[in-house]
Amino acid sequence: MDSGNGQVGGVVLALLGCGQTDYRPVERLLELPGRVPDTSERVRVCVQESGSQAFGARFDGLYAVTGLPADMAAPLVVVEAITPEGVLAQWQGVVDQDFVVGEQLDCLAANEAGQDTGLVPCMPCQSAGSFSSGEGAWVLGLRFSE
Repeated sequence: MDSGNGQVGGVVLALLGCGQTDYRPVERLLELPGRVPDTSERVRVCVQESGSQAFGARFDGLYAVTGLPADMAAPLVVVEAITPEGVLAQWQGVVDQDFVVGEQLDCLAANEAGQDTGLVPCMPCQSAGSFSSGEGAWVLGLRFSE
């Protein structure tokens, strides 16, 4: 089969998922110390006035949130480890630099309900808005560490 200059072969490979993948580096990184969510949990990310996104937990604790507005200078980011029972842990950070270390919040996890710890329950984060893929949108990386 003569494929000319390889165009047909390239199209076939692309349709089979063997095409070139574009990768984009993160513009900012939020380090989240304390614990890495396990694979039975989900991770929810709420970015102030930009929206929220949920992910399945990953072994490596690395996530990328895409589509943050270009004009957002220093958003407050809240990250949660969640299960169907509720929020198990929360972190937050103001992402005003290329690398920021967030802090784990002191709140009562859903699986500790009924215990007298003096902590207020972890409340689910919410953020109105939606992420976009428009011109100048940036990528936030999240890295959990123990």
